[in-house]
Amino acid sequence: MPGRGSVNHTVMREMNTALVLNTLHRRAPVSRAGLAASTGLTKAAVSSMVRDLMAAGLVRETASSAAAEIGRPAIDLEPNPDAGYIISAEIGVGFVSTRVVNFGLETVVQRQALVPRRSQPEAAMDIALGLLREVYALAQRRGRPVFGLAVGVAGLVDERAGTLLFAPNLGWRDVPLYDLLRREFDVPLYISNEANLAALGESYFGPSGSSDFLLYISSGVGIGGGIVLNGALLTGPRGFTGEVGHMTVERGGLPCACGSHGCWETVASQQALFRRVQEKAASEPRSLIHTLTEGDLDALTVPLVVQAAQRGDAAALAALEETGRWLGVGIASLINIICPQRVAFGGMLALAHAFLLPVIREEVARRAFPHVRDSVEIALATHMADAAVMGGVALVHREVLNHPMRWLQPAES
Repeated sequence: MPGRGSVNHTVMREMNTALVLNTLHRRAPVSRAGLAASTGLTKAAVSSMVRDLMAAGLVRETASSAAAEIGRPAIDLEPNPDAGYIISAEIGVGFVSTRVVNFGLETVVQRQALVPRRSQPEAAMDIALGLLREVYALAQRRGRPVFGLAVGVAGLVDERAGTLLFAPNLGWRDVPLYDLLRREFDVPLYISNEANLAALGESYFGPSGSSDFLLYISSGVGIGGGIVLNGALLTGPRGFTGEVGHMTVERGGLPCACGSHGCWETVASQQALFRRVQEKAASEPRSLIHTLTEGDLDALTVPLVVQAAQRGDAAALAALEETGRWLGVGIASLINIICPQRVAFGGMLALAHAFLLPVIREEVARRAFPHVRDSVEIALATHMADAAVMGGVALVHREVLNHPMRWLQPAES
């Protein structure tokens, strides 16, 4: 019986194998001797673990590097891009987006489908499941395992049960996403809030060394947020952390889809921008907005607003200015509360970053504590519209790196 304080050898091997694979992910190509030096493990232990990882197809040898010892060239190693596949999806307001990547994080296929706004969950999930079946079949035909399927959705998600509890901008309540997906796909499943996934993706794929404490803000139909500390999402005991779009910024403000009034997303979201453009264009008959929408102001999109602003349209510029101010108000408050190292601005409104970010930074400079704001970088997110999907990729990829033993063949007796 192991003594108190001892470590189970199986657990230790799992931890060390994960250390080797994570080191390869960060430093590849690297030799066995290089891995031993980087990890502090013995060369014999590294060689044994590499043998297991290669047998599972997770690692492969590459061309020999310079001689490690006279007459003995070192053979480099790297994660095997063809080890398997990751499927990630976002169920958003009006769309479903999917992506399949290989273990080298190279995109294999992307698919997107439109979903009628305010669709019932059954109709929207039929579209989502059809798209997922298509990309799942494509991955399976390649003859390698699917490491997992991650799905992000805008709303409150009970991650343990895999249930979407409430999605104000979708109009959904109590949708058993995990159960619906489990009937179709026999792979590890991960269900999460889309903004949390986007935050994780920004931390995982964003600028190196700048995301130890990251605040991610996604502004589209609604506003979501995510907080990442040292690579780990801060989700709270029930996984609901980050619903920043529903903090009250106007006591007597406009009604919000969540049932409250004056929420941040009523003044700083894509819908708020469109409302302002429509109001301002209505009083300016010669606005480019009328031409670009062919007279149908309900046909506005963020790219159309950006196009009008780039051409100097007063209505578009004024609407972007006001929306940027409100974004800055909320971000300044959040910076004062949590003091992150970096704020990443993503979502559909990030397509207008050239007009919004300068105003956001100006408003934050006006409102945030000087000692706090001076240590925070406010920048464009690495991935904008694809942020949540890439966050799903990051979630599954990290799970494989941290738990590679799940994919190793059991030892023969």
